[in-house]
Amino acid sequence: MKREILIEDIKFWVDQDIIYCKFYNGFDQTFLNTDLEKVFEAAITKLSDGNYRSIIINLRDIDNQLSLKVFKFLSSNALIKSLVLSKVFIVRTYNLKVLFSIYCFTKKAGVPIKIYKNFDLANKFCNEIDMEFNARN
Repeated sequence: MKREILIEDIKFWVDQDIIYCKFYNGFDQTFLNTDLEKVFEAAITKLSDGNYRSIIINLRDIDNQLSLKVFKFLSSNALIKSLVLSKVFIVRTYNLKVLFSIYCFTKKAGVPIKIYKNFDLANKFCNEIDMEFNARN
């Protein structure tokens, strides 16, 4: 059963113990600077049911410049780090994948952050992180 939350042009849902987030083309940059942290906190808290889960954030439908701003904000946000097992970003171009990967390499993440173009690889990574976490606890 999927549970969904739609706030502005951001959709959240959970499926098979992974939280998914999709940004739609109408996403407004001004929203990024004001309420994004609160939106993510509320959605993750509600969808996680008190368990740590990985989150896959799909940035394919927004332009590259906005994708970069969203990525920088979400990848370094301390509150969001404290709510998830890992953060996975889905991008549409290899250039963004390389750029985001370099950014991750230079920053201390706190939780694993991966960049993919492929959903299957992203899901596989999240499942591996979940198995590791559950094996330790």
